[in-house]
Amino acid sequence: STWGHVSCASAMLRTQQGAAPSADASSEPVTVTSKAQSSTEATIAENLSDRKPFPRFVVHVERELVLDPFMQFWNIEQVDELARAASPEREHGSDMSTSSGADDGNPDRGRLHRAQHVAYLLSSLERLPPSFSALDASRPWLVYWTLNSLHLLGAEIGRELAARVGEFVLLCQSPDGGFCGGPGQMPHLAPTYAAICALAILGDPALFESINRVGLYRWLVSLRKPEGGLAMSVDGEADLRAAYCAMHVAYMCGVLTPALAEGVGPFIARCQSWDGGLSAVPGAEAHGGYSFCGLAALVLLGETHLVNLDRLLHWVAHRQMTVEGGFQGRTNKLVDGCYSFWQGAQFAILGALLAHPPSEPLGFGTYAAGQFKRGPVVTSTSGVPVAAVGDLLCHQWALMDYINFCCQDPRGGLRDKPGVGRDLYHSCYVLSGLAVAQHGLDELCVSPDEAHPLRDIDPVLAVNPEAARDMREFF
Repeated sequence: STWGHVSCASAMLRTQQGAAPSADASSEPVTVTSKAQSSTEATIAENLSDRKPFPRFVVHVERELVLDPFMQFWNIEQVDELARAASPEREHGSDMSTSSGADDGNPDRGRLHRAQHVAYLLSSLERLPPSFSALDASRPWLVYWTLNSLHLLGAEIGRELAARVGEFVLLCQSPDGGFCGGPGQMPHLAPTYAAICALAILGDPALFESINRVGLYRWLVSLRKPEGGLAMSVDGEADLRAAYCAMHVAYMCGVLTPALAEGVGPFIARCQSWDGGLSAVPGAEAHGGYSFCGLAALVLLGETHLVNLDRLLHWVAHRQMTVEGGFQGRTNKLVDGCYSFWQGAQFAILGALLAHPPSEPLGFGTYAAGQFKRGPVVTSTSGVPVAAVGDLLCHQWALMDYINFCCQDPRGGLRDKPGVGRDLYHSCYVLSGLAVAQHGLDELCVSPDEAHPLRDIDPVLAVNPEAARDMREFF
């Protein structure tokens, strides 16, 4: 799917049936088996509990968190009390460098491990192990995920390597228009979207000139469906991924026309579920990835009025988990790091449309990369960020805590959740979600422990705003 190869991981917390929760150490409660994971959960719960600005820190919990027989977390107050009882000497604002709660022995687990992530990503850009042969039809995705992650981290790949990467992406271009999952394969909207994003990040006008825009437009038109949507490929499935990918690619390459977009907005509107979220097709279950695709496509079309934005906001707001701080993709599902972007970006878009509406309504194809934001980069000298809460309609600090504490692999790379392996897909979208949370709309949310924020990302186009503007201006 467009939002990648999400691992079908088992539950983050393993339990076995036992007695109800009790603070009595002599009882036989159901327990979480990992003390390090307990520390992570307690830390995030404590940060969420009082919602006050304070420096990031890690609580070292000697006892294990307790779950009831029905696998429900204690409420936040109970977890907070347990954390304080386990580490009574720790107070808000204590020096993070003296904490010892990370499972990898790193005392700065609340920080982003940039050097490790850059090393992992650079090693993945040129050579991948044989196990990646299963992703042979997703090779432009592998390029985009890696390039976008490196770009957000502020890492440069060098002119020679960038040229070779760009040359490979162009090898995936179909002579009939669009891009394929690999050289010689059939064109498909998903790798076409990834290829255009990758070329935008590379930013080389010679690469832009090599895009067959005439063939691309003809191919996009051939994917139109009578009901108003588009198919992912010729005779392929039609859903909101296709609507977003097609509108995004056409917008970036300067071939977005009313004829291509006819009926797409009403099709997206029919995908709004009874609970407010957007589904893949009309009548299906609301999903974070499809909700992002539908909303972002409507922004590009200038037709956000076709869906009930208040209901969508209500739905997406309930996808942020109160203990973990991260987002789930659907109701009653586990938290997953990739939804830091798929759900988080919707808050940046909805915040601009609802809380800070543009001075003029969006028109067809008039969206300008980065137009929804930004404010100045400001932090205080007292150790507490000025934008301690942030201006998105979600809890930015809680999301950043989940990413920093739970999604970082100590070897480099980012992941879905603790206990799950790192991969390029989650590295890209966890970092993208972190960039959205850090930059907000008009306020920067960055811990004083972070020397620099990530580079910005456009919440509609999923690339850096400057990179998107450069490609748009070229065409």
